[in-house]
Amino acid sequence: MNRLDSCADILASELYGAGIRYVFGHPGGEVVDLIEALARHNIEFILVGHESAAAFMAATIGRITGTPGVCLSTLGPGACNLLLGIGSAFLDRDPMLAISARSASDVSRRNQKQHIRLNDIFEPVSKWSEGLDGINTRSKVFRAIQLACRAPKGPIFLSLPTAIALQPDCELDRQHHDEVNADKSEDNLSQLAGVLNQASTPVGIVGMALDPEKDSKAVRHFFSKTGIPFAVLPQAKGVGDEDAENFLGVVASAAGDAHIIEFIEKSDVVIGIGFDTVESAQSWHFDRPILSLANASIAYGEFKPIIECTGEVGKLVAQLTDCYDSVHSWRDTDIANVQRHVKLDIEPNQSAGHAGLSPFHALQILQDSVPAETIVSVDVGAHKMLASQAWRSTVPGSFLVSNGMSSMGYGVPAALAASLTSPEQPVIGIIGDGGFGMMVQELETAVRMSVKPLLIIFCDRSLAVIKVAQRNRNLPHRGVNFLPVNWAEVASGFGVRGVNVSTLEGLSEAVGDWCKKQELTVVAVPIDEALYRGLTY
Repeated sequence: MNRLDSCADILASELYGAGIRYVFGHPGGEVVDLIEALARHNIEFILVGHESAAAFMAATIGRITGTPGVCLSTLGPGACNLLLGIGSAFLDRDPMLAISARSASDVSRRNQKQHIRLNDIFEPVSKWSEGLDGINTRSKVFRAIQLACRAPKGPIFLSLPTAIALQPDCELDRQHHDEVNADKSEDNLSQLAGVLNQASTPVGIVGMALDPEKDSKAVRHFFSKTGIPFAVLPQAKGVGDEDAENFLGVVASAAGDAHIIEFIEKSDVVIGIGFDTVESAQSWHFDRPILSLANASIAYGEFKPIIECTGEVGKLVAQLTDCYDSVHSWRDTDIANVQRHVKLDIEPNQSAGHAGLSPFHALQILQDSVPAETIVSVDVGAHKMLASQAWRSTVPGSFLVSNGMSSMGYGVPAALAASLTSPEQPVIGIIGDGGFGMMVQELETAVRMSVKPLLIIFCDRSLAVIKVAQRNRNLPHRGVNFLPVNWAEVASGFGVRGVNVSTLEGLSEAVGDWCKKQELTVVAVPIDEALYRGLTY
């Protein structure tokens, strides 16, 4: 057999043809032949410390580039470790292919060791879960790539036994999969425009169900021309103009957004542009009449917009802009009051406390110290809620966060993947010490990858956002505190530049040094958790 005819080589060939150049993972003996096939097709396999990091990195590549990222694991425990990252990609709408080994059927009928029904496990958290069987491999992989990129984007799970990976593929025309095309529904646009024109107090919500780079210009023009006040969801930061006078802030950030929600509840209609309910754990969108322009239907369960238009969002928004001939009745002071109250909610009246710096002021120093085009990855925790609201994003797609799934551990792998795929662009990660502890082993991965992000560790030695939930229930702070760790010294053990700072001036100096040197750096910042303001749970 010509090895280039094997299922593994056909899979690798299809990946390369789709523009995929990296596969992240942690191997087992069951996938070493597939790794060799990837190498033969000029796809680099990047070893990571943990499979969940591989999945986060693949998802980040997918989000930034639009081309599915790919992660790979062995069967059994390796595949199970992918589950967090695959579930995250599913709810964060990131195009991704997750590939694992699988027990051969003749073996699994006699031996249960490391055998679990992987495709059944991953079916609920992937758009398609398929066991490759040596038949129609090329068309199945082609379809997987198409499905991952079809809105709403998401992960595909493929499993492949070693024996099948090495055997020649059998392509049967009768099992050929038709090309996958996105559903489009533009017929309702005139009706939607009519409702919007009749509204006196409309509010806009911008979400991730669009193409950030392609659609941002049309979105910004719409809100500039109409003057309609608008808010964004965290994963859409940078799509709208966050310096505009009619920008309300970030809803679903859970930091200071109660004022924005109160404003939305006074509206007579909400125009959702890329709005996806997966980012919101709140209920305001259940009670408002929603008009939706998105890349796919956002109806879910009992929730349904009153009118939906699906398709290319930038084109739809441009048409809506031309159709809008009304004037809203919001006063400038109404919008300014929301902006003022949001800032009052999240900004403490002191820049430091007895236990460390104010997280708000630390974020301000970071914002002032890095270029506007900097890509920012943010882990999950109290700092995510604050950063989602306080950070001003000027470039679409430059604010990376897990919000649909809200997965701790996301920040470090996302920063590494962003730095790999955008080597000329500054990349920083803002990570809590709890989340950093989950992914600290990936510092070795970063050194080996020769990437150079700046990782800022907010050290408050606790799971501060869980304390909010405990306070809400009048419960003691049980199981949420941990001992301090010298993360700068830990970083140096990996061969990474580690810096401890204790003042805002020291933080500014450390960030300035990184901007000049562009060297992989970990900066540990002591944070006084008592200075988090405006957080809700």
